Amino acid sequence: MKISKNYFFIFLLFFINIFLILLDLSIGELKTSFFDIIEVLFFNTNNNLRNIILDIRLPETLAASLTGAILAISGALIQISMENPLASPYTLGISHGALLGVAFAILFFGLSSKFVYILAFLGAFSTVIILFLLNKIKKLNASSLVLAGVAISSLYGAISLFLQFLSSDLELSAIVYWTFGDLTKATYFSLKVLFIFLVLGYIYIELKKYKIFSLELGEEVALSLGIEVNRLKLINLILATFLVSLTVAFFGIIGFVGLVVPHLTRLLFGKEIKTFFTLNLLLGSILLVLADIFSKALLAPQILPIGILTSILGAPTFLYLLMRGR
Repeated sequence: MKISKNYFFIFLLFFINIFLILLDLSIGELKTSFFDIIEVLFFNTNNNLRNIILDIRLPETLAASLTGAILAISGALIQISMENPLASPYTLGISHGALLGVAFAILFFGLSSKFVYILAFLGAFSTVIILFLLNKIKKLNASSLVLAGVAISSLYGAISLFLQFLSSDLELSAIVYWTFGDLTKATYFSLKVLFIFLVLGYIYIELKKYKIFSLELGEEVALSLGIEVNRLKLINLILATFLVSLTVAFFGIIGFVGLVVPHLTRLLFGKEIKTFFTLNLLLGSILLVLADIFSKALLAPQILPIGILTSILGAPTFLYLLMRGR
């Protein structure tokens, strides 16, 4: 039995990810080597350095890895389900819907309210429902669907600005801070939540991956295979929206990762059904950890919010894909 070469790439990306995580942990005002990191992580020595790494650096680095993985598989799931290569949580307005929910929660329920997570999901999901209904009423092509998402993003952005106008100084700074996309807010609680739902989402995708990829063949072909197309699409979009809303609720908007990574995965490794989502997940993790490294290094000792960096890099990529009609 021939083993796909993509399994080799899975192992390769896994070890690249580990290397970059260790590299990310070594970057900061206090210079540390790989040996220092390994000593702290595995031998519980050097208490001063241990506090810096475990309490400050490690949560941020793990947040980059988990968030990159979540945005990547969510983007791939959305693109396949909506049969649209330009679809992503950012371009379709899902991230902005989640941000609007966060703004509502901060303004009406307080900065530390648990409603942040509920309203982030509801705001994100409202975007999906609007796009889903538009697509059912009048079948939109790829460009029209993205333009509809841009329009919804603009509307939600305007409402968010109105809420900021009504906010106190403290509430305003909290809402604006969320728009930056900042991983320094990571806590071990947020990491546990992201990890649990990432694992559950990944298990679902792996169990349903053949049905999910059948959507790319068109609705008629998928229906002929006995697949409940609308139900599958809706579940996929709910899952992707929920995962994205969690990242926005915890860290703010981190744009374009969900758009770019699925395209990079296809370009570098092809579209083999058995390995596509795993490679996509690992590549998303790698790219956001790499972005976190640059966010620390560019303006050191200041840390550039990672959402700003991904938007700077992602916007030209999006324009390139749009101009190429891909």
